Amino acid sequence: MRKGIRVTVYVVFALTVLYFVVEWFLEAKIRYFVEKKVEEVSRGAVRAEIGSVSLRLIGRSLWLEEVKISSDTVALRRSGWPLKRVEGYFDRLGARGVHFRKRDSLFYLRARELDAGISRLAADILKPGPGGRSAARTLAGVQVEVETVSVRLDRMYCRVIEGRDSVDYRLNGFSGKVTDGEFRTFPAGKGWPFACGDIQLALSSFQCRFAKGASLLEVDSLRWQGDEERFTVGALRLLP
Repeated sequence: MRKGIRVTVYVVFALTVLYFVVEWFLEAKIRYFVEKKVEEVSRGAVRAEIGSVSLRLIGRSLWLEEVKISSDTVALRRSGWPLKRVEGYFDRLGARGVHFRKRDSLFYLRARELDAGISRLAADILKPGPGGRSAARTLAGVQVEVETVSVRLDRMYCRVIEGRDSVDYRLNGFSGKVTDGEFRTFPAGKGWPFACGDIQLALSSFQCRFAKGASLLEVDSLRWQGDEERFTVGALRLLP
């Protein structure tokens, strides 16, 4: 009897150790895959550095933490992407209850929760001039269904450059929540690519400087409550 209990304890202990070893191994592989894939897709123009990866096989959850995004200006110009600069820092990015499958050329992803906590994002976007065009990008067949999507963005800066002119956008304190969300890239031309049961958006402040820097649009305390179909703005100013 004691021998049987001892064997059971050893087996449980071995399986537990194996479980954590497998998770550790997969976390290392995922970190390498994501960093390499970002560099590959951007043709070496954008680099992702992941601080840590947390994987839970039983809960089907994956979290990327302390993700730093940086770019190479020269490589961006050569890659054909309409970007001059892109930078960002993600405190936390991940999902719970993930299920996915692939059928032919279509990829299906279903998740209970997606969550993104972003400290900052910054980008300089090059707008093509008359007759110009940016590099074509083809999206694969993807369908994503998520019960809850939560996004927090502390600060964002974006500059859209067209010739010698530019438009600057600044956003602070953004938060958003989407329930029963669905996004798809197929079939083309049939219905909206995005649908959801409810959406809640809020931001502390928004600024847009345009007309070669001569005018400034400011928005304070903007909120959209989809369930109540209510849109509110604390203040709106247009300054010369």
